[in-house]
Amino acid sequence: MTFNQIKYFIKVAECLSFTEAARCLFITQPA
Repeated sequence: MTFNQIKYFIKVAECLSFTEAARCLFITQPA
């Protein structure tokens, strides 16, 4: 895993939502 993947994983765990995590990280959610 890359550092970014770990960072995203932690953010998803914090937000409890992929959509909310994507919004927090300013990334688009993959289809």
